[in-house]
Amino acid sequence: FHRDWRRQMIEAVVFESTYNLVGAVHKHVPVSEVHEFFGGEVDDMLYEIQRGLRGHLAVTLLSGFEERMAAYAAAQKRSKTDNRLSSCSGSSPYRNAFFYAISTDALAREFPDPSPTHTEYWEFARENG
Repeated sequence: FHRDWRRQMIEAVVFESTYNLVGAVHKHVPVSEVHEFFGGEVDDMLYEIQRGLRGHLAVTLLSGFEERMAAYAAAQKRSKTDNRLSSCSGSSPYRNAFFYAISTDALAREFPDPSPTHTEYWEFARENG
């Protein structure tokens, strides 16, 4: 039970992190439109984060997580209240900063960055607000 719950919570954090970050980097695109216009970037970032989670937390997201996240983002288009603009905050220690910490930890130990796309986007978003 605990592993399934943990996996679902991490999947939710991964969704919030990737879709908001890609949308914020591309001039605050609404979350529902991120996969529609930048699906390749989102999928690349998701695969990299998945690899980092496997190595850092020993968690593997269930098969089909990319499609689930894309469907959830598309479903937000139906509701104007949920279709919010993407945002990036330097004070989000439980979302993007968590995955960034995994990357910096790996680099500090002279391992390759497990999610270089996320690292690049996160640094760009923090520099450019």
